[in-house]
Amino acid sequence: MAYHIVFAPTFNGPLCQVPASGGTPAPVTQMKSKYTTHRWPWFLPDGKHFLYMAANHNDPSSPDTAVFFASLDGKENRLLISSRSHAIYTSGYLLYVRDNALVARPINPSSGRFEHDATVLNDDVQVDAGLWRGTFTASENGTLLYQPGSAGAGLNLAWFDQSGKQESTVSTPDDYRQVELSPDEKKVVVSMGEPLAALWVYELTRKTRTRLTFGNENYSHPVWSRDGSQIAYTQGGGAANDAGHKILSKASNGTGQEQLLLTLDPSTGMQQALCDWSPDGRYLMFRSGVSGTGDGFDLWVLPLFGDRKPFPYITGPGDQLYAQFSPDGRWVAYASTETGRSEIYVAPFPKTGAKWQVSQNGGMLPRWRRDGAELYFPGFNSGEFLAAQVNGRGPNFEVGEIHNVFNINNMSPSIASEQYDVSGDGKRFLVITTGEAGTLPLTLVQNWTAELRH
Repeated sequence: MAYHIVFAPTFNGPLCQVPASGGTPAPVTQMKSKYTTHRWPWFLPDGKHFLYMAANHNDPSSPDTAVFFASLDGKENRLLISSRSHAIYTSGYLLYVRDNALVARPINPSSGRFEHDATVLNDDVQVDAGLWRGTFTASENGTLLYQPGSAGAGLNLAWFDQSGKQESTVSTPDDYRQVELSPDEKKVVVSMGEPLAALWVYELTRKTRTRLTFGNENYSHPVWSRDGSQIAYTQGGGAANDAGHKILSKASNGTGQEQLLLTLDPSTGMQQALCDWSPDGRYLMFRSGVSGTGDGFDLWVLPLFGDRKPFPYITGPGDQLYAQFSPDGRWVAYASTETGRSEIYVAPFPKTGAKWQVSQNGGMLPRWRRDGAELYFPGFNSGEFLAAQVNGRGPNFEVGEIHNVFNINNMSPSIASEQYDVSGDGKRFLVITTGEAGTLPLTLVQNWTAELRH
């Protein structure tokens, strides 16, 4: 029997197959209009059939999100179960996520037909909603491994000091997505909710909150004007992605009507998200593109004067993300994957073509200290919060010592959002975390199928 490899060459396309001995990859699935991604293939024992996940970036919580049963020859390709996570086959069972529960259901792997009802193995398992992947696996010898989820508890919004010690929480656990401190640090705006997020403004001293946005849309990536009077944000798309198609602003106290600043055509499939508002109030920085394909995400600037025609700021290979204006507005820190790994760079504003690399071993989500003398960023998948001493007072940008501020192992599972902010003096960090759920060890179950046979 000839062996084949099935894989996803990009995050937003069909699956491909290639002979294990080598050859030219060829599509093995076909994209339908309701889906934008096929991923997480899993071969079944006969080597002819496989499972895969199909989802839509523009509607990540859609009921159409599902696991499919397909064959290498293309003769079979049908929806098997609706699920927000991938599925695997082992020991005669299909393991998948239903709601938040990890379940097992007997299945004939050759026909893809279920033989009995499903049994709940655990009622709360960790799922990365942005990847449509649960944290679980199993072997053919009856060993099951999974991580308990945080769905029941929600996410925390907590203050940490420079040593990494948690000082306090802002509010009760909830579905927090992004967080932005106001310039005076008396308020914080958060994007929160599942499957559609709304914007809420918390007053930190009074410990009260006010809803800023309303309607059956997703509201995300809020940024403050530097005087604190306005909040700009994107509207549209799903809570776990960057598919917003409108940029709007509204008074931060909730009064008045929202103002439409820019409309982007959703039919192009492009993903957009706001990054920052310039200190002089004249420009909004946003990212636009499709991650991982072509030139990926580029950084664009929206002038808030004149004809308000957006223009590109940083383009090129890889994804350009998470742009932040320096406090004096002369520089922009951003993350780029142009080398194949996310690193932090700084470029002049307006652009001149010059740039300086800040991080050395990966980095993302940069934030400035109020005096512009230090840049903070999490290491890429390392659990480290790093700080780089920088100097932008002269014509050229200077990068000094980089040191680890503290380690954190329970940040929000999503790495696609602004999950933290820093106080102006750099002494406190406001972070979205999984709380105690993020520190729970993996759960190992041996001979897990024995109970199902009784």
